[in-house]
Amino acid sequence: MVDLKELVGDVKAPQFKPCYLIWGEEPYFIDEALSYFENKILSESEAEFNKTVLYGRDSKLDMILSTARRFPMMASQQVVIVKEAQELTEWRKKETSEQLEKYVENPVASTVLVFAFKNKKPDGRLSAVKKIKSLGGFIEYKKISERKLPDWIMSYTKSEASGEGDFTMGEQAAMMMSEYLGADLKKVTNAIEKMKILLPSGTEINKQHIEENVGISKDFNVFEFQKALSSKNVDKSYRVGDYFASNPKANPIQMVLPMLYSHFSKAMIYQSLGQGVNKFEAAKKVGASPYAMDDLSTTARNYSRTKLARIIGYLRESDQRSKGVENASIDTASIYKELIFKILH
Repeated sequence: MVDLKELVGDVKAPQFKPCYLIWGEEPYFIDEALSYFENKILSESEAEFNKTVLYGRDSKLDMILSTARRFPMMASQQVVIVKEAQELTEWRKKETSEQLEKYVENPVASTVLVFAFKNKKPDGRLSAVKKIKSLGGFIEYKKISERKLPDWIMSYTKSEASGEGDFTMGEQAAMMMSEYLGADLKKVTNAIEKMKILLPSGTEINKQHIEENVGISKDFNVFEFQKALSSKNVDKSYRVGDYFASNPKANPIQMVLPMLYSHFSKAMIYQSLGQGVNKFEAAKKVGASPYAMDDLSTTARNYSRTKLARIIGYLRESDQRSKGVENASIDTASIYKELIFKILH
């Protein structure tokens, strides 16, 4: 969900900056912001003559500014978007950089000019970047932390996912999605939108809906594996481990091990907090969602600090072996069996 107020103020009566530079670690938000500029400002007929989308690698700054200085045709505004603007080589050239600075100081009021960086941070020392920062829209989109992700998923489900009707999602379901899909917001939103198409309007999306529609096995997923190990459920731990080894494409060990590593590392931090810390304060200090604290509490209660440190070491070792480091012949099933035995005993 992109905060449109940050982009244009009042959406019903938008006030555009002379120039935007959008960047950050979260590509989903960057794409959503660009989608607004591409699709929400001009009507379909206006866009035919007044929307220009360029790419940094194939563009020159003088051409971009020449386009920005044009007046719209049969419309009140034009939109000029430069995607992958980090590939524009002229940011560091004094002459062209000065041209951009002058444009930002005296822009064409009817033009919305947008530069979008991906996978690279704009150099804040450059004079053109400084000028946009002081007079334009300099917007950074940060990744959502693991701790905040379940709340974001619930909020998105309720107010922003596509489709008709009102949908909600419970805490445990949001926790499952965040555990299984991680902070890849594109995957998360695609999964939610798929369920909104398949489920009746007004549904509260629960764990069963996610299991049935997102491809997460009810009993054999990382979430359940983590819970089995945390509660020292020997039988279930081995059953899930065997299932993962038999279905490596659905549950790649390179995805499973980092999730376990994160969980046991957080449990060790949680254990160090001592008594008297409430769930929400503990979640903040650990860097986890409050909805994960029950499982973390179980893990911290069932394993000593020394054992947790050893488990973290076992997980590092298993990760290396799964990648072929000092492992010429051992298969994935054997890695799981050895790891489970070491954790539980």
